[in-house]
Amino acid sequence: MEGQYLRVPQLGERIAVFGTWVYDRDHGWNEIHPIWAIRYLDQGLTLYRLPPAIPKHNPGGSGGGSGGSGGYLPPPHDYNCSDFPNQHTAQQYYDKYPGDPSHLDGDHDGIACESLPP
Repeated sequence: MEGQYLRVPQLGERIAVFGTWVYDRDHGWNEIHPIWAIRYLDQGLTLYRLPPAIPKHNPGGSGGGSGGSGGYLPPPHDYNCSDFPNQHTAQQYYDKYPGDPSHLDGDHDGIACESLPP
């Protein structure tokens, strides 16, 4: 990610990583979200970077580029129906990414998040 260069620690080097996002093992993949600081414990050195800008929900957006559908990130990011303001927005995401990677269509009828308001 632009502006997020941090030197890769060497094998055996002790470090502490901290920031606004966390290591995520609760999905079908492992990921470490972008970090904004790293502390090299052996050297007593801490490098800071500003946190990256997060995508903003924009229901009127074009959905183009890497921002996903209407400001939502593309798979493998996992969304629940509660992450969408309404059924229409959830349906747009569902239609854009075939195979229902976020499991928004529980009864497999082609309609995402039926419990949400239109």
